[in-house]
Amino acid sequence: MALEGTLRDFTLADIFQLIGLQRKTGVLTLAGSKDTVSVPFEQGRIVGADSEQKHIEDRLGHVLLKTGKLRPEQLDRVLRLQRETGRRIGDLLVGENILTREDLARALQLQVTQILYRLFRWSEGEFRFAQAASVEYDRRCFRPIPVENILMEGLRILDEWPLIERRVRSFSLVYGPTDPSRIVREEGQGDSGEALEDSLDSFLGLESSGAEASARPARAASGPDLVTVSAQELVAYRLADGLRSVQDIIDRSDLGEFETCKALYALLEKELIQEVVPEQERPSVRGRGLRAVLDRGLATLVALGASGVVVAGGWLAFQDPGARLLAPYPVPQLSETLRLSASQARLARLEFAVRLYGLYRGRYPESLNDLATMGLVTESELRDPWGKSYTYLLSRRSYQIRGLDGQGQARPDLILTGQIPPVSRPEAPAGRLSRR
Repeated sequence: MALEGTLRDFTLADIFQLIGLQRKTGVLTLAGSKDTVSVPFEQGRIVGADSEQKHIEDRLGHVLLKTGKLRPEQLDRVLRLQRETGRRIGDLLVGENILTREDLARALQLQVTQILYRLFRWSEGEFRFAQAASVEYDRRCFRPIPVENILMEGLRILDEWPLIERRVRSFSLVYGPTDPSRIVREEGQGDSGEALEDSLDSFLGLESSGAEASARPARAASGPDLVTVSAQELVAYRLADGLRSVQDIIDRSDLGEFETCKALYALLEKELIQEVVPEQERPSVRGRGLRAVLDRGLATLVALGASGVVVAGGWLAFQDPGARLLAPYPVPQLSETLRLSASQARLARLEFAVRLYGLYRGRYPESLNDLATMGLVTESELRDPWGKSYTYLLSRRSYQIRGLDGQGQARPDLILTGQIPPVSRPEAPAGRLSRR
């Protein structure tokens, strides 16, 4: 039976976690106002993602071309072969000895995760999960991704976006070095810094560009102008030549959208680059901007380790100033099965919050309200999809969280029991738990 609804009824994390916990196989389709994305799952793990706006294989060729791993004539030949044979672009790239399978696997993984992370910015849309016996994907080159990994990375990204977007305001901005004579070197590199930059130039395909060569910092043995940066920051620094837009740097860096913007933010903070106003307007990929991330205030909490009593999964809480997304699920049109599954996912998040509370405070909560007071859950997450409060029982050696079904009846699959391990850690100060 297909599961369907809207993102106003169920958050994206609820949907992902539900599919992951129940180890479903099938295709999740999400339709928004500007795009439709399909995400295939196999045994609860993500095995791909495709966007109608930018099909994954088209995007793959574009990125490989931008990063210099693929020449225009090679891409033209591969696209011609694809039209003639109907084979995947990835298979053709490997078969023509243009890419290794390792390079292809990394490129595919990057493209899929970028599509998935953008989904977390969606606040509206419809979803439908169609269960299937099997799904098709490139099993030789794509490694299935556990749902909790995507949710955990989503937490990190959405937590740091607000800070980054204060400086990197748009993907159409252009940055250049503040002082090309300053020496920029990767952290941990000694006298091999010059060799590192040479190899980096080769990787990025910059050695033959006169404009980029002129922007290269003059090298000196040592001195106050020496600045150390991370490997990712060094990649972004070499591409921030005063000509490329942020979107161009993202395409060329092969780091992904978030990591590239984070590197540019760090370079701005270190005053190694500055915003450049182009003398004349030139074609560039229009940046969608990062402001959209904050349009409906998002916060994601995930991380569940597998143990005898904890089910692997994730936790995501969306915080909306209007509190619309935090109200008990107004989903009378959805099936009872979906409500029950959503309640099981919410119980798993509450159990994780109880354990996190115990680790942080050195004792377990007296009531579930303590979790909301600490900021681990929202008030609405203390209630099930029918609006009823969950029951929490605590003893010296164990705890239990109980839910009821739509008819108010107890069910074994809506009861979670956990053992309380000995805790010697002193109680932490009161207050809300900060994730920064």
